[in-house]
Amino acid sequence: MAQQAFILWFGDAGGTNNNLAALNQLLKQGWKVVQVAPMSGTGERGNETPQSQFPYSRAVLILEQQA
Repeated sequence: MAQQAFILWFGDAGGTNNNLAALNQLLKQGWKVVQVAPMSGTGERGNETPQSQFPYSRAVLILEQQA
């Protein structure tokens, strides 16, 4: 079975700066989520890490193509 990793990210508290549409498209194409792991501390932006250009929160999802 084919698998792929997908990084889900949220860039703001309002929920409009994210890539959920891309994930939803993959799910419509027959992929399913088989594992999720938070990526806490990766890319937070703020006073502690002003140089970071990454979104605030991310999680890695393992997707598997359904037969």
